[in-house]
Amino acid sequence: MRISDLSTGVDIVGLGPIARELCTRLVSERELKNRFSVVSIADTSATVYPKNASDVLKIVEWKSSGRKLSKSSFATRPIRESAIYIDLTSSDYKKAEEARNRAMAALRDGKHFVSASKVSLSNYFSEIFSYAKKKKLEVGYGATICGARHAVSVAKNIETGEIWSAQAVLNASTTMILSSLEEEQELSFDEACKKAAETGVLESDWSIDLDGIDAAAKTSILANVLFPDSKFSLSKVSTRGIREEKARLLINDNRANPENRVRLVSEITEDKISVEPRVLPTYSPLAVKGRFNVVLFSTKTLGEISVRNLGGGVELTASVIISDLKRISSH
Repeated sequence: MRISDLSTGVDIVGLGPIARELCTRLVSERELKNRFSVVSIADTSATVYPKNASDVLKIVEWKSSGRKLSKSSFATRPIRESAIYIDLTSSDYKKAEEARNRAMAALRDGKHFVSASKVSLSNYFSEIFSYAKKKKLEVGYGATICGARHAVSVAKNIETGEIWSAQAVLNASTTMILSSLEEEQELSFDEACKKAAETGVLESDWSIDLDGIDAAAKTSILANVLFPDSKFSLSKVSTRGIREEKARLLINDNRANPENRVRLVSEITEDKISVEPRVLPTYSPLAVKGRFNVVLFSTKTLGEISVRNLGGGVELTASVIISDLKRISSH
């Protein structure tokens, strides 16, 4: 029996803004509430088991008010089984092994694995996918690289071996900061960061964006999609962010130049991956602004192919997760 023949149960781990948006949509939108059921919801304090849609909304409200699930009175024993495990935990790169263990445990239990957290896949992409294949299970990772999700679709429809390399701008936070510095000459670097934080685009730990960690994690994931035999991991990404002294000098030297843009650029080849600030001409496909991400492929016979779209944001990320859920549940 296909899992689409019945309402597909999902476990949601992590209850931040993206998870709360996802929970709300799964029980509020007609198509989704008929197709999926939320079996369990977990934060760092406890796992609870909503009995119905009303419970899910109450759990979202409870968490939105800043309270822990361990202090709630929701059911603490499973009511039904789930088929998909969704990892929406915060990006704590110091706990990569824990993230790996969550993914492997879900697959071991026979559950498909969907993630918006980049921690597990940026460090253990090959291991997780190999194990999922062995178990005949799916891995949904579109939300880990929202801004490159369409580029991945394009790459998968190009003949194997056709892509030589890729360049990309994958971190919307740094792009917003750098765009602000170019557009508002009186703005200081710290003020530009605070402005980005107010929009909600920056991670709660600013260093993840500013020091290039988020971009490096996305680069690792994208590199594994393009060159699976290379078995890249986050530790193999040569990474420089935008707030170290050399980068700040580069930014200041170019922010008033109307012909140049500085962006945090990922470089991917079969042998090497890196992330660093680079000076780009304004006409470059990589010179995006605001929340836009872009991937530029260099190919053997097709020339350059660029794919540009919005990246990041709570609603967009939740939508990408839902796309993965729909794809998996239809198998």
